[in-house]
Amino acid sequence: MEGIIMKTRRLSILTLALIGVLLASLPARADMSAAISYTETDLGDGPWQYDYVFQNTSSVDADHQYLQSVMLYLDVDTTVTILSSLADWSSYTFTGSANVGDSVVTDYLEFYSDTLASDVAIGAILSGLSFTTTDKLGDVTFEAIFSDHAVMEDFASVSGATSAVPLPAAVWLLGAGLSGLAGLKRRLCK
Repeated sequence: MEGIIMKTRRLSILTLALIGVLLASLPARADMSAAISYTETDLGDGPWQYDYVFQNTSSVDADHQYLQSVMLYLDVDTTVTILSSLADWSSYTFTGSANVGDSVVTDYLEFYSDTLASDVAIGAILSGLSFTTTDKLGDVTFEAIFSDHAVMEDFASVSGATSAVPLPAAVWLLGAGLSGLAGLKRRLCK
């Protein structure tokens, strides 16, 4: 019995040490930051569907705390059709060479808040943007514009790259971790 207690203590100490190392290796958060992620669906024979999520990941002491606008810079000329927009946000498409029905050939898409109340506060997530393209986009560069909501409203921006939500990989990682914990429990119980 005493051996099991010692093993459990050692395992707890190792786990805490590993968590400490992981937390110490995390990069410091910038003053303003945004996480723009998407899921990408191949609709077959050309069209691709993209569902985007905007998250304001700024630090609480940021001068400009409210995400007000996001521009997605596309690397390819493609036809974009907006399927669903963000609540209380408008969209603008910079047109390239031609309009095609309800769609446009585009170089960038801009989505912006209609009112101060619909800006994205620190820690908040905004989802519901969905559109199709005729070409696969993958990760794209974005520019996030933040507001300070002051009387003489001031803006600042940060740039980054969007990232796909790796759902299948996350499921495999979770499964492997749970299997490891189950195996460890069996070992400790013997």
